[in-house]
Order: sequence, then C-alpha cells, then structure tokens
Amino acid sequence: MRDRLLDWAMMIAAAEEAARMTQIQIAGPIVVQALGRKYTTKTGRDTDVTLPAKLLDEAGAGALKELVIWSSTDQYVLRVIADGKIIYSAQYSWFVTVSQEVREIAAFQAQDGRYVLHLSDIKFSKGIRVEAAPAGSSSVTLDEVFWKVELSV
Repeated sequence: MRDRLLDWAMMIAAAEEAARMTQIQIAGPIVVQALGRKYTTKTGRDTDVTLPAKLLDEAGAGALKELVIWSSTDQYVLRVIADGKIIYSAQYSWFVTVSQEVREIAAFQAQDGRYVLHLSDIKFSKGIRVEAAPAGSSSVTLDEVFWKVELSV
C-alpha cells in the first residue's frame, strides 16, 4: 500500500512540475485521499524577501515537502520550527556542511553565483514555521523563496 501511495505522490509531483514548466496555473490546492485521510498540497513563492522575515507559517498536520531559497549572499540564519520544537536553527554554512551527509538538505553555490538551500520532508503534527534573519548586522534580501507543503484536511 505504501508503494501505491508513493506512486500517487510521484504522479502528483510530476503533474505539478509539468504545470509549472508550461506556465499553467492549477486552480486551487490539490486534494488527495489516502488511507481514509485527505491531504491538500499548497505552494508559495516570494521574491526579494528582506530579512528578518517569516517565510512559512502553517497550522495542522502535514509535511514540508520542499523549501528552496536562492540568495546572492550566504550571510543568513534559517530557523525551522515544527510542533513548537526547533528542528534547524543555523547559518547557511552549517547547512552546506551537513548537506554532504543528510539526504533532506542540499546547500550549494549555483553556476550563476547564487547560494541555494533546499530542505525537504519535514513532518509535523501541529504546525510548522520557517523564519530567516541576517547572520550579522548588515541587511540581507533573499532573491527567491519557494515552498511546498502537504496538509491533512
């Protein structure tokens, strides 16, 4: 049954990616029913985010499927709080170090010179909040932030 659910999730992700690639807007969130539970997929995208900022704040049970941050600087701190507990609270450089060992984290400098941070598969039962702040005293602006969550409905 789990393999079947994974197949469904992969088909939904592929459809969302195909829609994004062809610039087709999906009208509203996608709702999937599995094992008697319904899940809705929500996405968000922000550009030119001045720090400090709350990047994501969702209540309920679910999973952060993806969080991707593109920035021209690596001088920021990211904090992920799930169910009231701090999951991550670190500077970009720490994410680079652990990304070599942790499958759910990827941090690297892209060919265009921007710093990319990708987090995935963070489950929560009460809610999730993601915040970012400058690592020092200078101002920081994130170029782009994309997130995708699945929430139980």
